[in-house]
Amino acid sequence: MLAVCAIAEHCGKVLICKRPMNVLYPGRWEFPTEPLEDDDTMEDALERGLFERLCVLPKSKDYLGAVDMAEAEGGRLFGFKTILNTNFVKKYGYTAFKWVKKEDLKRYSMLLSHVMFIKNFKKNH
Repeated sequence: MLAVCAIAEHCGKVLICKRPMNVLYPGRWEFPTEPLEDDDTMEDALERGLFERLCVLPKSKDYLGAVDMAEAEGGRLFGFKTILNTNFVKKYGYTAFKWVKKEDLKRYSMLLSHVMFIKNFKKNH
């Protein structure tokens, strides 16, 4: 499985979303994530996921890199640092969302592949 995630920043905080109960790893927190479909580019999947799940679009998107997905054998998660076109978010497909300070992310039960982006992000910023 290949997926993209948006590490959206605003005023020193990042956006995290809580997974619904009817999917793998229910109740865990993640950066907004979308699987790639057949002919998707990473950017297309990122924009589709943000729009369909949160009703926002990215104003900017900078590729950060990729990590292996511990949650899916052979999976790969590609991350993009993003600025959203609005900071007001509506949720569809998540049970909750929060803007949290980067240093507070350790308080949330996040998917392991997303934790890898947090560690890499802290090293580089």
